Amino acid sequence: MKYLMWLFVIILASCSNSGKSIKIKSSDTEVNMALSLAGNFYKVNQDFLAAVSGGGSGLGIASLLNGQTDIANSLRTLDIEERSLLKVRGLSDTNGQLAVLTLSIQPST
Repeated sequence: MKYLMWLFVIILASCSNSGKSIKIKSSDTEVNMALSLAGNFYKVNQDFLAAVSGGGSGLGIASLLNGQTDIANSLRTLDIEERSLLKVRGLSDTNGQLAVLTLSIQPST
């Protein structure tokens, strides 16, 4: 029964014709951060639905170029070809640092 209720909620939300939804494709490394940001955005803008999925930087950028997502966040910078394709399609290339990725390595002894 619990699963049927969630299925109903998902179907109801996807059938909404309000046009107030945001699709975000994220790099796998940043997907949890994107989910957190979308959750905080929803707290302030409850009439918007935000759908966040991972898949990698390349998938997000390709989805943005193909019109399948509204926002693509990438851990890497865009290459020259991707930038030119964005420009041709009239999309903006907004670079901003959302977080700093750090790595710690514990040497084995």
